[in-house]
Amino acid sequence: MADNLLPQGDDVAQQSHNSFGPLSELRGNIATITSAIVVVVSGTMLLFAAKDNKKREGIDFLVFTTALLILGVVLGEIVRRLCLVSKEIKHKHERYRGNWKDVCKRTLTFNNSGSILVVAIALFLVGSRQLSPVETLDLNEKENKNVADGLAWGYYFGYLKLVLPRLGYRISESDTFRHKITDEKLFILLPKTCYAFEEISKADDRVKWAGKLPASKINRAGILERSYQHAVHRIEMPRPDGTVEEYHFVLEYATPLMSLCEMSGHAKAPLTGPERDHQVVLFIHKLREILDDSEECRGKYELVPISGNDTNKIADVLVGMHSVTNIDLEEETDEQTRQ
Repeated sequence: MADNLLPQGDDVAQQSHNSFGPLSELRGNIATITSAIVVVVSGTMLLFAAKDNKKREGIDFLVFTTALLILGVVLGEIVRRLCLVSKEIKHKHERYRGNWKDVCKRTLTFNNSGSILVVAIALFLVGSRQLSPVETLDLNEKENKNVADGLAWGYYFGYLKLVLPRLGYRISESDTFRHKITDEKLFILLPKTCYAFEEISKADDRVKWAGKLPASKINRAGILERSYQHAVHRIEMPRPDGTVEEYHFVLEYATPLMSLCEMSGHAKAPLTGPERDHQVVLFIHKLREILDDSEECRGKYELVPISGNDTNKIADVLVGMHSVTNIDLEEETDEQTRQ
């Protein structure tokens, strides 16, 4: 019966990202595969053409072969760009805010676009070609060269890898919170705007700062007993009968996103709004990948994407995640009991 009350289809995806918007998938290898196919087909055509024209000699054969190669380059480039367009169309709303002009600009842009043939000849002569913006992003994603990748790895090695394995111990040591915190995880807020309030209560007044867990003291980079301490927040949810239900979470913003926010407003580190939005999505993908692959951190965190524009939403999101977790635990307990 409860299943019928849950949102279905696109509503589930939208609600799961808490107005953050869809988390687009990383780019695949469609354009690369297509380029390989074009190369194979063009090479095969050239071999057959050479076979049919083996009696031709001198300048005639050279001109014929050059023309065929140029035609292959032009057709291959056109097909490759069209494949890029077809791939980016699937992410038009997530990456380009539904703007067709931006899709075409990212995929069909040619330097000196007055003549495709002139560009093809120049590329043929120098033996190279300039990557399109989409291909550059694709290459950066695959080789971990994005700003987001560096931030995610730094966040993991410099902080999460140190504190997440100790989180359960710190909660159990707290006389104040060990019986109040039911989800022994670090909840990490990820606003799409990258802006982090100094106090989370300024983003949602139902989220109150409640105190701190005992500090983890770790020798780090020449600093003896460096202190790492988590904040505990209390959420107060009014009930219809006038009472208030309380929830306690170990909660904080993802501090690396503040760097993206500051970069987007710095003259010497230009990062446009769409580029920043794209880097946030990559950061979430990479961070989840890193943490899920870490045996020490797996299951000890929750990533909480939010839009960052809507206030008074954080409490609803966190309580919703808490409820889903409890439902999962109850179902698991019932299953174990039946067995």
